[in-house]
Amino acid sequence: MLEHVTARGTIRLLAALLLVTSLGCGGGPGLVGVSGVVTRGGQPVENVQVTFMPETGRPAWGATDAEGRYTLEFAQGDLGIVPGKYKVVVKYIYPDMETEIAMTQGKKPLPPGIKEILAKYGDEQKTPLEFDIQGPQEIDLALD
Repeated sequence: MLEHVTARGTIRLLAALLLVTSLGCGGGPGLVGVSGVVTRGGQPVENVQVTFMPETGRPAWGATDAEGRYTLEFAQGDLGIVPGKYKVVVKYIYPDMETEIAMTQGKKPLPPGIKEILAKYGDEQKTPLEFDIQGPQEIDLALD
């Protein structure tokens, strides 16, 4: 009888572990991949965070690299976005602590064009960028 209880408990434990691992990593349930390139005047824009703000629910975000490329992340380790309608907000990311200190103290200006980008795309109520995401997409953002 004890062997039967132990075997049943082991099966339940394995089933629970399988459920937890299927929900944990790698895209998550219902997420679709979205990536793209952010440009201004045809040139890549680095060090900005693009945040896709949904009508309801959790946003997804991605930071641009030196080539202006971003990939959306829903949660740490879960790449993608839940299908739906989104507004896109752009924020500047300081590349390092030294630059952040210099910029906040007024000793170093923002990179060219960043002020204009933030004025037009930095507020969820004002941004003209809207997308209806229904599947995996490449969304390039020309912030001119």
